[in-house]
Amino acid sequence: MKFIRPRWRKVVRDIWRNRARTVLVVLSIAVGVFAIGMIAGTRVVLSRAANESWLATNPPSALLFTDENFDQDQVEVVRSMRVVAEAEAWRQLTLSFKLTPDAEWRSLDLIVLPDYNDMRISIVRPERGAWPPPKHQLLIERASLDFMQASVGDSVIIKTTEDKERLLPIAGTVYHLYASPYLGGNPTGYITLDTLEWLGETRDFNQLKILATGDRLDRDHNQDNVP
Repeated sequence: MKFIRPRWRKVVRDIWRNRARTVLVVLSIAVGVFAIGMIAGTRVVLSRAANESWLATNPPSALLFTDENFDQDQVEVVRSMRVVAEAEAWRQLTLSFKLTPDAEWRSLDLIVLPDYNDMRISIVRPERGAWPPPKHQLLIERASLDFMQASVGDSVIIKTTEDKERLLPIAGTVYHLYASPYLGGNPTGYITLDTLEWLGETRDFNQLKILATGDRLDRDHNQDNVP
């Protein structure tokens, strides 16, 4: 110890006299470093998993909303364009719903796909119950089901745009990456064109999803090529 300078001798003496406190400090630092490493590692894993889930849905290069509805013939015209690899039409409308006659009306987004067994873009996956949606019934996105405080087998009272009430049983659930009422949107249900017509609506669409040829993840490429 005689070769150690006084200030370092004091440091060693203080550490030795407060061994328990020193051990606690070292352990606290080690736990903090470990926690930061775990958080960083988990973030990387979740980010990779989220990206893989997103790509698995075959996301569109562009999503167009129209003021006027269009039919399947117009979709075929877009599909025939040289710069378009794929195109698909959806219909989305927002109606009011309630689970019991004395409940308050709430908003519900209804999505209509032309063919649930031949989805090509923004793929919706079945989770539980019937598939595709049976006639005059609906499927509910799995997160929306809890948000609505409903269960498979319950029935939903729908108010149409003509103020008529229709009773639609919940036939099952689906997983749709883009639909989450917990992100500020409405709960989401899925019906067929036949059910849409039964609700007093026309059998046409108001969303066009387009997949451009080439690199679909290249934003500049998509902006230059999507019609």
